Amino acid sequence: MNHHPPFPDDATLWQGFQRGDAQAFETLFRRHYAPLIRYGWKLSHNRMLAEEAVQSIFSHLWAQRAHLKSIEAVRAYLYTAVRHAVLKEQLRAGRFHTFAGEDTSHGAIQFSQEDALIHEEAHRQKRDQLLAAVNALTPRQREAVYLKFYENLSHEEIAAVLHINVQSVTNLIFRAMHLLRQSTPLKRLLESLCLIGYWIVS
Repeated sequence: MNHHPPFPDDATLWQGFQRGDAQAFETLFRRHYAPLIRYGWKLSHNRMLAEEAVQSIFSHLWAQRAHLKSIEAVRAYLYTAVRHAVLKEQLRAGRFHTFAGEDTSHGAIQFSQEDALIHEEAHRQKRDQLLAAVNALTPRQREAVYLKFYENLSHEEIAAVLHINVQSVTNLIFRAMHLLRQSTPLKRLLESLCLIGYWIVS
């Protein structure tokens, strides 16, 4: 008797919806929809644009399912697709130049006090210091930190999304953490990063 795993991995779901399995597609959609919108929203600062981009990507995937290649790193593929869609729309609208350079903040991920759900008065000053330190990082460093600590992507997945090699991802995160540790002890830094990255998507 065959038993299907209760929580099939992304690659299995991808293969299923390629064969026309609507339930596999819906599971993949539900699993990644909210995180992808968070990411697109962070990049574009536009919730509607992020939602439209993610919905368009999944619509395209379903329509082209029979022609898609098998993919193992599905999550990295989806984040890359969202990144490209947001970039394309911002380029079209003339609101954004490039993610590749380190000398631009247009469209780059920014962190705000609304992201930091630390309400105790005693923590506010430290929170503000950490937010300032995070936003002082280069755009690439901020994006790498966001993908690692807030979306739990692996270094390999981040490399695929940012179109750089794994060692470059390691270097980005190492340098970012080195800079952030100068203002916050490591244990508190990791706890605070998790809190700052928490989003409520309604």
